[in-house]
Amino acid sequence: MNISISITLSEVLTQARKRLYYKGESLKEGDAIQLATTLQASADEDDVLTPFAQSAAERMCDLINKTASVNYSFGTGAFSFSITAPANFDENQSPLIKGSIFKFMVNRVIGEWLSDVAPNIAKTYFELSMESERDIVTRIAKRKKPVS
Repeated sequence: MNISISITLSEVLTQARKRLYYKGESLKEGDAIQLATTLQASADEDDVLTPFAQSAAERMCDLINKTASVNYSFGTGAFSFSITAPANFDENQSPLIKGSIFKFMVNRVIGEWLSDVAPNIAKTYFELSMESERDIVTRIAKRKKPVS
C-alpha cells in the first residue's frame, strides 16, 4: 500500500511564525520584552526558516525508513512523502500520520529557530517533535484487524 503525503512549505512556515508570535506575545507581559521580540519571526526570516523545514523533512524520512520505505522530494514549495506500507496497513492512519508529520516539522522549525536565542524554550519544541516521532512510528505500525 502506498501513502502519499504532501505538505507545503508555506503551511509549515506560517504555523511556525504564528506559534512564535504567540509565544513572544505571552512573554511581553513579564520582564522579558527583549526576549519576546527576539523569539518572533516574520516572513522576512523565511530564508532562515526554510532550511530548518527541509532538515526536518529529511529527519522524518530517516525515521520512517526505520519501519517502512519512503521516497521524499521537495519541489514547487511542497514536501512530498511517498510511504510504502505493508498491504495490511490501516489506511485510516494516513491522515493522522500526515498531521503528525506536519506537527513534527513545525516544532522542529521552532526549536531550531529558538536554539540560539532561547535554548531553554527550544527544548520544549524539540520534545514536542519527539512526541510526534513516536506517534508516527506507532501509526505506521498499525494494521487492519483480520476479518474472520
